[in-house]
Amino acid sequence: MYTNYGQNDLAKTHRWELECEADRQRLAASVDASPRRNVLMLAISKLGVLLAGLVTSMKREEHVKQSPTPITGKL
Repeated sequence: MYTNYGQNDLAKTHRWELECEADRQRLAASVDASPRRNVLMLAISKLGVLLAGLVTSMKREEHVKQSPTPITGKL
């Protein structure tokens, strides 16, 4: 007579191996997609820094412009 001795343990081990493989595939898929996203985020960040620098330099130029009257008063 054949008994199912160890069949439950084999089934649990097999299920665990399948879950581990599925986790590895999900992780690999997320790693493959992230470099594109990182490049896009870096480009957006650099664009923001560039625009902030331009606005700051424009404001600085407005403050540096000389007034039509001299500092010492009317000459």
